Amino acid sequence: MGVAPSGSRLTNRAIVIHRMVEGRIAEEWGMGALGAKLRGQRLKQEIRERERVEQELQVARSIQQASLPREVPELEGWQISAYYQPAREVGGDFYDFFDLGEGRIGLAVGDATGKGVPAAIAASASCSMLRAVARVLDPLRRERY
Repeated sequence: MGVAPSGSRLTNRAIVIHRMVEGRIAEEWGMGALGAKLRGQRLKQEIRERERVEQELQVARSIQQASLPREVPELEGWQISAYYQPAREVGGDFYDFFDLGEGRIGLAVGDATGKGVPAAIAASASCSMLRAVARVLDPLRRERY
């Protein structure tokens, strides 16, 4: 009945009534306690699983929200408005702005494969890595050109 083994013993008390026709069972009625106990256990397991998933989604939302930029850059001649809404409760979608110096702005937009905490962590790590690379490469570009 979809219930994980618990190691505990269950006793079933049931009443089963058969209506016989020509020596065969034509109808059966029954009631027992075991089915209700198992359904109750399965319901408890489903509630615990839903709570665990919701807690994981909340952690992923927090990671995801923390990785998004707090403000948009101001750039002459541009009006930038940021809007973020994941397609599901939590996604690996992200965006970030990078100051490249000399009035230039870099923009990163991405979607990490998968959902939940791993995607949120991947998006956060990607933003951090891109920001670090932008800082390192900018002085090199100015020296070469």
